[in-house]
Amino acid sequence: MENMEKTYEVMKKLKSIKESIHQMMQHQLKDLTLTGPQGMVIGLLVKNKSLRMSELADKMGLSVSTVSEIIDRMEKIQAVRRLKSTEDGRVVLVTLTDDFRKESAGKFKEIESIWHKKIESASEDEIQKIIDGLEALDRLLSKE
Repeated sequence: MENMEKTYEVMKKLKSIKESIHQMMQHQLKDLTLTGPQGMVIGLLVKNKSLRMSELADKMGLSVSTVSEIIDRMEKIQAVRRLKSTEDGRVVLVTLTDDFRKESAGKFKEIESIWHKKIESASEDEIQKIIDGLEALDRLLSKE
């Protein structure tokens, strides 16, 4: 296989993985009418009572401005709210609303369990190969 074919094969596999994750998340989140990125925010906030916008962006691998737009839409459906930090008034924290936390906690435990079962079905060697491959790809894509 020549280099250009390998490049296309890597891109094709990444697209396929992205689509599989997207479909799985959409199916799991349909009851809550959330997008995949909104689901990621909820999942992070279920585990952490509140996070700074920069922490959310870092954990999601997105820019702060993109996360801010996601949070704007989620505030409109009363899923999250922004709070000023009591320790530093310049810091804005994002937290789930109490009602949404109650509504979504069980759903996100279910999603987490599904992911865990899928990964758990792989051998230790397979998991390590996946991690090594993803780290190598991340390293290559991060180079200038």
